[in-house]
Amino acid sequence: MTNKRNLAIVRAWFRLLARGEYAKMHELQTKDVVWDVIAGPSETLVPWLGKFRGRAGIDRCLARFSGAVESEAFELHDFLTGPGGQVAVIGRTRLRERQTGARMHIDFVEYFRLRRGKIAYVRVYGDSAGAACAFAALPRRATTRTTKRAAR
Repeated sequence: MTNKRNLAIVRAWFRLLARGEYAKMHELQTKDVVWDVIAGPSETLVPWLGKFRGRAGIDRCLARFSGAVESEAFELHDFLTGPGGQVAVIGRTRLRERQTGARMHIDFVEYFRLRRGKIAYVRVYGDSAGAACAFAALPRRATTRTTKRAAR
């Protein structure tokens, strides 16, 4: 798979994601795709952060995201390609938290690994502090992660 083809796949993926055409977006991903979305300490505050696997996991991430925030702007600035089916995308998003109306922007880099012409791995690197601050003032949401921790 050439860098040019990999880049075309990632660009198409972003177009489908932005239009909410998730079924078509899933067709560009492997069945065992992994999304690693700014996993870390902010996961307990920001609903869509964490590691998500397969179509069901990705749909869960998207539902959490759309339930929590509204996207006001989404900009892709640079696309970089590397050997072995690697693509990195630099961008920025502006979001509004649905409950409070708090606005935040997140500068990000999304790193993709493709396998046999499909996206197999997506790692989002970004400043989650702004999002964590916007959600910190809200009552804690019960999530699978916090429920499992509380049960221990």
